[in-house]
Amino acid sequence: MRKTVLGLPSNRQTQWTSVAEKITWGHDQMGLLAGLILLLAMIALLSPHFRQLNNFKLILQEASFIGIVAAGQTLVVLTGGIDLSVGSIAALTGIVAALLMQQGIGPLPPLNPYLAIGVALGVGALIGLGHGLLIAKRNMPPFIVTLVSLGVLRGIALVLTEGRTVHSLPDEFKWMSDAYVGGIPMPGVIMLVTFLILGFVLRNTKMGRYTYAIGGNETSARLSGVPVDRYKIYTYMLSGFVSALVGIILIARLDGAVYTHGEDYGLNSVAAVIIGGTSLQGGTGGVWGTLLGVLIMTVVKNGLVMLDIPYQWHGIIIGSIILLAIFFDMERRRVWQSVPKVRTSPPITDSTYLEGIVTQITQLIHRRFGSPYLRIYMVDPKMDDLIECRADGQVSAKPKSIVNQVKTTGRSVILDDLAAGYKESINPLDAHIQSAVAIPLTLYEQMIGVLEVQSPVAHAFVPETATRLTELTQEVIAPLQNAWLLECGWLASQTRDALRHLWDDVYLGHCALAEWAFPGLDFDPEGGPAARGGRLRRLLLDAIENLKPETNSGGARTTDRRYDILRLTYLEDLTVDEAIKELTVSRRQYFYDLKDAIGTLAHLLVRTHPIEN
Repeated sequence: MRKTVLGLPSNRQTQWTSVAEKITWGHDQMGLLAGLILLLAMIALLSPHFRQLNNFKLILQEASFIGIVAAGQTLVVLTGGIDLSVGSIAALTGIVAALLMQQGIGPLPPLNPYLAIGVALGVGALIGLGHGLLIAKRNMPPFIVTLVSLGVLRGIALVLTEGRTVHSLPDEFKWMSDAYVGGIPMPGVIMLVTFLILGFVLRNTKMGRYTYAIGGNETSARLSGVPVDRYKIYTYMLSGFVSALVGIILIARLDGAVYTHGEDYGLNSVAAVIIGGTSLQGGTGGVWGTLLGVLIMTVVKNGLVMLDIPYQWHGIIIGSIILLAIFFDMERRRVWQSVPKVRTSPPITDSTYLEGIVTQITQLIHRRFGSPYLRIYMVDPKMDDLIECRADGQVSAKPKSIVNQVKTTGRSVILDDLAAGYKESINPLDAHIQSAVAIPLTLYEQMIGVLEVQSPVAHAFVPETATRLTELTQEVIAPLQNAWLLECGWLASQTRDALRHLWDDVYLGHCALAEWAFPGLDFDPEGGPAARGGRLRRLLLDAIENLKPETNSGGARTTDRRYDILRLTYLEDLTVDEAIKELTVSRRQYFYDLKDAIGTLAHLLVRTHPIEN
């Protein structure tokens, strides 16, 4: 079987596109790094205290708290989501760990500090699990879920502590904030390790690839076999886990837990992610840009203090930076979307013809679902068989069992894994095809064909896929049916039959062309089938009238043999010999012109008569 792939770039184009994307992202990082260095140099020149070594250690320590949170936030934003509750998770989990270390919570007795830390980290992951389930499984907006959670978790922290600080914590775990490794504060070391791990995950693991795929095009990722819901949940669990880790480091540093910890972490972590080049729309960015964004924000805050800028101006300056980052992100996205895309397939000039309609459907499904492998089978109105329609206008028969099963049952069929013994059920469009879905194409509760979509990934299709494919093809089913009826000659044949009985309203009311022109229209209770026959006759007469030549500017009437031959043969009801004599053509030419005229009339019926609902 021939494989038809429309609108796909060549392998060389794909390789250059991938290289270009990597170079562009590298330039973004280099620009951020250059901006950070320039910022450091400017503030160092203006403030001698800023350039002291201890101050740089302080900057790294301050950056570590928001940095660890922002690392987890990056994965969430890459999927197209957002987590505004990270600060509340840090505060609540820090309080849980502190209470478990000191006095216990409810029925839980005081625990070893490291066991209490383990429980707190588990609580953070569970909170992220709850967010992920609501967002992925219940399709709730991430902004609403995490915004509500921000207030709820902060309230729980307030209830647990009754507004007091939990202090006098054990010393065993305080190395997490007080220790140094090679002169680097331990929180900074933990932050760097976190970024190294997540950077490796994003670039070298399945979870990283799936994270980018979900943010780039969730529907295409789902149809490519990516368990989208599962990996969305993973990202929110990871965000909750690293937020809890920050909560532990905070209580170690301050020797106490209070419900106000991390109040601005939600906004600042998102800001750092955006400054670092990760798009709010998802699918673009990475953790190393986020690290640079965190450092830039921390340096700005520290520099404002070192330059003795009044505190009331800090929020204005930092807020302006965040607003500018969002503005540039949206502008970058707008410019990218406005760049003309290269068309590799010919434009559709006439949606009436089968080739144009099949090409349009192929491009639509490829764009929305990411799969270029599909076939369309149409029901032959004469033989009631299924015939494959190709984008090049050619047809071939012999559909396999999956398509025949859909035609017989009228229900969608999904083959999860062809390696499990279903290879004989389809005609694969590629040697690597592993799964397929076939759905019925119905118009006015009548099956007109079957759509088959294939994928090189096993278990790529779920019941929701069949539903979305059905919804997507609804608008093109009627044009597809018309194009097919024109292509197979059925519409011209039925038009000829109706013209032969043009003055018999009862016959016209019962004929197949009337059912096509007025689908689902009941007979007039007073006029019976003759009423519908009269409507069809008027439709045919109007179509013939559209072929009537116009009078030119000089008053002379132009001629159109198609109109003349239809007028003489069916309106004036002349015999063949009389029409030939009137037209002064040969008998052979007469029948050739009559066939052409009826075909033209069938096209006019499709173009000028919208199918009624």
